[in-house]
Amino acid sequence: MALITLLAAALRFYRLDTDLWIDEIGSFQYATSVTVAELFRTFSSPNQHLLNSLLERLSVAALGEHDWTVRLPAALFGIATVPAMYWLARPIMRGWQSLAVAFLTAVSYHHIWFSQNARGYSGYLLFSVLSTAALYRLALTGQRRWVAAYATSGVLALSSLIIAAFVIMAHVILVPFFILYRHRDAQPVALTIRRLFLAFGITALLSLAIYGPTAIELLRVVGTAYVREGTGFRPISLEFVRETLRGLGAGFGSLALVGAVPFLVLVAVGTLSLLRRGWLIVLTFVLALGMMAAVVVIAGWLTSPRFFILVVPLAFLVAVESLGLVARLVSRLVAEPRRQRVHGVLAGAAVVVCAVALAFGLPRYYRIPKQSFRATIAAFTARAKPGDALVAVYQADRGFDYYTRRLGLAGDGRFYSTRTVNGFDSLGTALAGRRVYLATTFERAFRVESPDLWKRVEDGWTPIESFPATIGYGEITLWQPKGVGNRE
Repeated sequence: MALITLLAAALRFYRLDTDLWIDEIGSFQYATSVTVAELFRTFSSPNQHLLNSLLERLSVAALGEHDWTVRLPAALFGIATVPAMYWLARPIMRGWQSLAVAFLTAVSYHHIWFSQNARGYSGYLLFSVLSTAALYRLALTGQRRWVAAYATSGVLALSSLIIAAFVIMAHVILVPFFILYRHRDAQPVALTIRRLFLAFGITALLSLAIYGPTAIELLRVVGTAYVREGTGFRPISLEFVRETLRGLGAGFGSLALVGAVPFLVLVAVGTLSLLRRGWLIVLTFVLALGMMAAVVVIAGWLTSPRFFILVVPLAFLVAVESLGLVARLVSRLVAEPRRQRVHGVLAGAAVVVCAVALAFGLPRYYRIPKQSFRATIAAFTARAKPGDALVAVYQADRGFDYYTRRLGLAGDGRFYSTRTVNGFDSLGTALAGRRVYLATTFERAFRVESPDLWKRVEDGWTPIESFPATIGYGEITLWQPKGVGNRE
């Protein structure tokens, strides 16, 4: 387990200093623009992930402002999730299976991506896993120490991302059935029930203390943020399916499509098998994801696949169970003296193959930043002549404003930004006679949220260079006016 955790740390610290993408920048800028008290008193944006904001401030204050220091809290939470997954799996799976679950988490492209994303998702995963593991032990043994473990991890999960409320609700719904099941088996449950009430009560009170002052504002912000077309996808739509497949394809490549059908069969078999031993754990993730999906559909909100990242721990538990079942089935074809050894070899080989598939996209991921702001700025400065200017349009403004400041270029009169048609036209007048380039990103959101401004760009400018990204639609494009040739 120690070696697996060291591997996880190496994979998450490597290239931690690549460019931040605009949501990371926005979260960090808000976290450092207000006081700590204001972080607790206000909820102005869904990008406000309380625990991550507090730890970002601490990290940057202690180590200076760098891309890696902004991401350090998320990376540490991601590393800690690896042994946490072992701890989650151990009561319901064999030792080698629990290690395999941790190993798959350690090498997973998608988990590494979120561990290097300076937002609350890796903390949300970590503390959702820890709270579920603590709850299982508390419901099983009634021991007092699991009360504090559950309350602490539950509150930290909610402080990481408010959608952890679905995990807590799933716990509250499922635990009575677990206790009833144990009572029918003549197990003593009275003390356990009292301690479960205590654990849920402490979690509720602390959560209310944290979010109570901002509850009305939180509901208003969440209720209005995810109805704008550019903020996500309709959950029941072909576009949402395509975006999900794109995300899977980034990690698995063509394997995501080739192995889809057999994978789904294995998932069904593995889930049914795991439910027999650990239904409280399995159904926690299933129910939380189901409730979240139902709320999004009923409320008519737009969403994104990343909001359903809670599927990651469930997927690894089920995958290892499925691989073990297949290995056991095949090993039965071998005579008894060698059956156990063959089963071990087959199960180990299957886990390695699965790990290779999970890490398939890592070489490309490490080459390409989430968004390539510094490379775009370097490309502009390399091709620009004296007097040339770059205008970052629409959402590109946040990244260029941030990195030109960091690189000491903000005051040299070459970099400008705007999000409005009026601002764009005013810059056109102010920069008349100078050669101007544009930079754009997130073109899907740009088209639907600011069609008039997008039409200005599309009608009057032509793309000349594009810089890839690992965030969906995050490519950055450089444009020049139509009819103007490259005059390098």
